[in-house]
Amino acid sequence: MLLLFLVEDRADWTVSLGLTQLSGGIEVSKTVLMAGSVVLTLPIVIIFFAAERLLTEGLTAGADKG
Repeated sequence: MLLLFLVEDRADWTVSLGLTQLSGGIEVSKTVLMAGSVVLTLPIVIIFFAAERLLTEGLTAGADKG
């Protein structure tokens, strides 16, 4: 449902929505869509691996029995 509201104004589009709209094009190659998907996913993976240690420390810190 949210997708319908965002399509009206291109300034509010997210990258994933832009890729979705781009995939509906006639002459768009699959390599361009895959490159966009990698560019979209790579920062998320990097942030996760950078914060993974902090996440596991935070989850195990509350598991102490006293």
